[in-house]
Amino acid sequence: MSKKFFVVTKTPLRISFFGGGTDFKDFYKKYGGKVVGTTIDKYIYVTVKNHEPLFKEGFRLNYFKTERVNQINKIKNNIIRECLKLTKTKPPIYVSVVSDIPAHTGLGSSSSFCVGLLNALYSAKGISKSQKS
Repeated sequence: MSKKFFVVTKTPLRISFFGGGTDFKDFYKKYGGKVVGTTIDKYIYVTVKNHEPLFKEGFRLNYFKTERVNQINKIKNNIIRECLKLTKTKPPIYVSVVSDIPAHTGLGSSSSFCVGLLNALYSAKGISKSQKS
């Protein structure tokens, strides 16, 4: 990604009416799993942009914490680290996450964050992904 880019995604949070926990292997192996849910009018916003070399760090990541690292394997946030690896994103890059609702509320913020980040990273590379890819 040597060209300049600035991408912002807006991904809805969701409410599960029943079925929470059926995504755990111990449960679905024995009982299967089903979830009924819907999106709500609250969102996760992910910004991805070139990070200026002036800052002398490869990755600057702002979520409920701030990380400044030069190696992808030093990134503590599992979702960010693995999304950057999956999309083969090279530094320097800046990632910022803002949410209408705090993390750990049970509103699907981790999955919304992951989807929004992947959409932003692929968009920055000029790659369009469908809902099935």
